[in-house]
Amino acid sequence: MKNILLVNDTSLTLHYGCDLLMMNIYNLLDKNNINLIGSIYHEEKIIVSNNNLNKIKKSDVILINGEGTLHRKKNSDQIKVDEIINFISHVKRTFKKKVIIFNATFAKLNSNDFKILKLVDKIFVRENISKKYLKLNKLDSVFLPDLTLLSKNSRLHKSFELVTTDSSVKEFNQKLKKFSKIYKSQYYKMLHHTGFGKISKLIVLQIYKMFPSCKIDKLFIFFKRDLAKKFFKEISKSKFILTGRFHCICFCIVNYIPFFSLAGDTHKVSGLLEDVRMQNRLLENRSLLKSNLNFKNFSINEKKQISKILKLTKLRSKLLIKIIKR
Repeated sequence: MKNILLVNDTSLTLHYGCDLLMMNIYNLLDKNNINLIGSIYHEEKIIVSNNNLNKIKKSDVILINGEGTLHRKKNSDQIKVDEIINFISHVKRTFKKKVIIFNATFAKLNSNDFKILKLVDKIFVRENISKKYLKLNKLDSVFLPDLTLLSKNSRLHKSFELVTTDSSVKEFNQKLKKFSKIYKSQYYKMLHHTGFGKISKLIVLQIYKMFPSCKIDKLFIFFKRDLAKKFFKEISKSKFILTGRFHCICFCIVNYIPFFSLAGDTHKVSGLLEDVRMQNRLLENRSLLKSNLNFKNFSINEKKQISKILKLTKLRSKLLIKIIKR
């Protein structure tokens, strides 16, 4: 049985999309008899600390979740990018560990980033735009769509005519709220935005840092995932969704819920829609309140494209497991 250290684990992040993604990642590893010996959470410094050193030494493979992180556009978390790049350099050169990056979007990297990425044993990108970008910079990768697409279809019955969610781009949200009032739709935030959630997370992180073996992180994740399941169960009832969230699009695709989306601040949304041949489902922010939108169902061709991307995700996830076990 292979021992895995999962780096940039977003299970603690107060985001329903991260909850859904991490449930799929944990389930994929578990059902394939891969032992997750520990995580370095997104909220931690991704460094070779004393606590992390023990995890590194016990691991056979270091699996890095590159979700939304590995780019240097102006909106990126430059500190987190540096942490991941430096971490890869250290563990490859000092410990000679097998390193796999998956679920990653790449853009605007520098020459040192590419130098370090060439040390990585395998890279899985979540859209073809990133694959082409890496290829231009002489790096091979495999296209594996976002693992949120491994979710099971959870759609029950339709009750809401229209649902609107928030966007990852904050300045879009006022317009989305206004849209939801005009069209009398249900409006949802995809973030756990209660004060209790934020305070609980801070307490959990402090206790976890002081007592890493106490499992309080696992308890927090359990309760948070329960909230996420309820959230997605609720929006699965919608007949149509307007969203600005990447993982909400993935949820719509899995559940065959027709949607429109606003672009994000990277190519992750446009790249996903390009890969699933649904570019016509992308709306421009400036035209959102000016257009008479046609909330159309999926065409036969769109349904075929959805079926293809879901099958491809399952197939390529098996390749990921194969390479982990190799």
